[in-house]
Amino acid sequence: MAATGTLSQAAGTAAVAASDVFTGAAFTASAVATTTLTVTGGNPQIANLDALTVGGTTYKFVTVLAAANDVLVGPSDTQSLLNLKAAINGAPGGSGVAYGIGTVANTNVNAGTATATTLVISANINGVGNGSNTGNSVASTLELALDTWRLLEPL
Repeated sequence: MAATGTLSQAAGTAAVAASDVFTGAAFTASAVATTTLTVTGGNPQIANLDALTVGGTTYKFVTVLAAANDVLVGPSDTQSLLNLKAAINGAPGGSGVAYGIGTVANTNVNAGTATATTLVISANINGVGNGSNTGNSVASTLELALDTWRLLEPL
């Protein structure tokens, strides 16, 4: 038998408006897969040519923006993480300033809360095992000039 109600899902949220015909209970929302990028070891640690690949896109930290997906190394790790957040989300006003011209918003993940030393990255689609762009199947890797970053709670 079928569910009743309206199912809708925005990126990074779960569809929760329907109910089960058999029991009348509301569906349980699924959790969004997240990872936390953490910079450790003092400030600044993010360096020229450090790179992060997440959701199929590689972001390279540079001191001079030259290409799409370049991210400007800031004067502090906090600013570098904010620049990375802007690049992942394709934030307005960031092109050519915080990230390279031609960078577009990542279609598989979004960057959320940033602190002085952390950035939370979440999958845009909930779930597990529905392909490489869904929830826990989204890959993330780091390539470091200095071994001072770590990923927690892998996507």
